[in-house]
Amino acid sequence: MARPVRLAADLRDRADGDRGLLRRARPPDGVPDLPRTYPAQAAYLAGCERTRFAPSEAGRRASARTLAMVRAHVPWPFRPLVVPVFATLLSPSARAAVGLADAPAAVRWAVPVALAARRRIVRLLPPRHRPTTPRTRRNLPPARRAPGIEVAGLG
Repeated sequence: MARPVRLAADLRDRADGDRGLLRRARPPDGVPDLPRTYPAQAAYLAGCERTRFAPSEAGRRASARTLAMVRAHVPWPFRPLVVPVFATLLSPSARAAVGLADAPAAVRWAVPVALAARRRIVRLLPPRHRPTTPRTRRNLPPARRAPGIEVAGLG
């Protein structure tokens, strides 16, 4: 069975690996008292996920537009798989909030298998000589970042 991807999935307990990023980050307007450590941030995001996902027309519209945009960038033979794959990656509450049905069992099995295979294959590849992003692959200039924050130093 596929495990849903969580908002806080990438946040790990890093004793002092945060390099001050959370301490330097300015809370967004209207969001007081954001957590300043990775474990606290993971707990905060898990709580938001548990309590704030609810079905709404805005969520359904945003989902439909996002999926249409993704379908437009996927080769035509794979377009029918866009919605089931996305449904597999979302938690049940997020899936309900955006109006997606549960994916077929075959897709729920195939997505984690494909992701695990990709992870194993990428480990076997030689290291990149320079970082690559969708912007660099399309020969676009690097995105501007906030002063003092370097991607390599984020941990």
